[in-house]
Amino acid sequence: MWLLQRRTGSDEGLALLGVGEVLEILDEEGGQLVGALLVGGFVGPCVLGVQQTDGETCTTNTIVKFDGWGGLVVLDTGDGRTNRLDRMQVLKQLEIASGTTVVRSPYVNSPTESGPLFVSGNGSAYADGAGNLKVTGGNLVIEGSDRYVTANRYAQVVVSGGKISALGDYAEYHNGLSSPAKLTVENGGVFEFYRIRLSQSTQSEINVNTGGVLRTAYFTMYGADTGYLNLNGGTIA
Repeated sequence: MWLLQRRTGSDEGLALLGVGEVLEILDEEGGQLVGALLVGGFVGPCVLGVQQTDGETCTTNTIVKFDGWGGLVVLDTGDGRTNRLDRMQVLKQLEIASGTTVVRSPYVNSPTESGPLFVSGNGSAYADGAGNLKVTGGNLVIEGSDRYVTANRYAQVVVSGGKISALGDYAEYHNGLSSPAKLTVENGGVFEFYRIRLSQSTQSEINVNTGGVLRTAYFTMYGADTGYLNLNGGTIA
C-alpha cells in the first residue's frame, strides 16, 4: 500500500490541494519515496516505478491501484516516454493524457482483478467518481496473448483522442461480468482488441461515436440476454 503526503511532509488537508501542488508517494512499510504526484498530472516519465532504466522508461513489478483518492488522477507521461506496469486497477478516476502505458501482466485467461487491467465501479449505478478510465491521449497497451481486460460493476471506459490496444492472440475485452459496464470510443479515439465480449451482464453497452474507431476480429456474447452496440457515426474495422 502507498501513502500520499504533501511535498512539505504533511498529509493534512489533502482534500484542499491546488492544481500544481506536489504530493509524494511513499511505500507504507519502508517509508521510501517511490514517486511524486502532481495535481493535474504525474511529474515526469518514471514516477510510478522503483526501477528506472534509461530516463525515458519506468518499470514497476507492483500492482498499481487507483482506488483511494476520489479525485481525478492524470497520467501525463509525455510523448516518447513509457510507464511499464504489471497490473493496473482503476476503482476511482484515472485519465491517461500522453505517453505510453504498457501493462504486461503474467496472468492469462483471468477476467478478474488478477488480469492486466481491471476497471470496477460502485456496483449500483454509473457514477463519475467510481470506476472511470479515460484515455484522451497517448497509448495504453496490453501486452501478451490470452490476456483478459475487464470492466465491471458499472465501470465506464472512454477512449477520446487516445488509444487502447491489445492485439495479442486471443486477448479479450470483457464489457461487464456480474453487472453492466459501458465503453465509449469517440473524437479520434481508437480501441483495438482481438476479441470483444459485448456483454456478459444485461444492459452492458458499447458506443462508437463520431470520430471513434473500434477494431476487432469478432464480438462475442456470453450468458447475457441483452447487450447494446450503438453506432453513432464512428467506424468499426
